[in-house]
Amino acid sequence: MKYGIFFSFWTDEWKGDYFYYAKKVKDLGFDALEISAGELLNMSKEDLERLKA
Repeated sequence: MKYGIFFSFWTDEWKGDYFYYAKKVKDLGFDALEISAGELLNMSKEDLERLKA
């Protein structure tokens, strides 16, 4: 089974440093971080690939 957590658990907005929280979630043992898809439209292709990794 895989476990994930909402990005908004740590913030009251759906914006923020996704890279910081992705690392935090991974370090805590979670498998996934749910984020707002709308913010992905504002990210560069390089940042999207980095976030995906």
